Amino acid sequence: MNAIEKQNTNTALVPTCQDIEVTAIEPGEMLPAQYQLIDWCRRKCAALKIEKKELTDAFDHAIVHKWKGATLKAHADRIAKRITFYGKIGAALEAGYCIVPNFPVSLFAIRTDRDKPLKMMVTSQWGSYNHDQPADGAPIGEGEYKNPSPVVFEKPVTVIVNGKEVQKRQYWAEDFEAVDFPIQMAKPKIMEATTRAMALNIFDEFGILPSARNKDPLIVGRVKLAGAYRHGEDGRVTFMVAWHLNTAML
Repeated sequence: MNAIEKQNTNTALVPTCQDIEVTAIEPGEMLPAQYQLIDWCRRKCAALKIEKKELTDAFDHAIVHKWKGATLKAHADRIAKRITFYGKIGAALEAGYCIVPNFPVSLFAIRTDRDKPLKMMVTSQWGSYNHDQPADGAPIGEGEYKNPSPVVFEKPVTVIVNGKEVQKRQYWAEDFEAVDFPIQMAKPKIMEATTRAMALNIFDEFGILPSARNKDPLIVGRVKLAGAYRHGEDGRVTFMVAWHLNTAML
């Protein structure tokens, strides 16, 4: 085998992953579209794993030679999170869930491995702040589902402002509440479908869509890319879990 043939052989072994577009007009077209997306997720993860290995090897080389490696490690860590993200998308698709648009959602459950919520301690003269907890974006199978709205404690405190004592109140998240299923969708069939979806430990968030309290036709599960907001990305993909329609709302 000459050098050109060897190069072509090695290139063929490297997974490639170009972006694709899928369209479904009729119900029968949804299944082929799902299969295309599953295949894309597999190829995406394979390509990212190769990229991560290159960065990890480069980081190891930098450390051995006492070079600066923080940037290499940061990029490798970001790619590792993307591998987890696309792996969860593929797993949800394989489980039969369909992607829907990222409309505003009222969350009622997040997946986290924290025993205690983030305190988010604030001091306010007027009232408490939103202490809703974020999902971790953890790999499949890790963590438990918790209520994103924690138990919030408060106490009076005295602070010095411009040399004067000012009375304020301090607020912090102390404990997780039990998951509170939305009453608008509390139908046994819908609750069972949500329980099955939760048992897969794939989705990072569960919510109702739309977020308006008087109309909640969909239960959705969302997959989250850890750290996405720090890099200006949305980093969420939404899947339909259950649909309900009361004709009285029409």
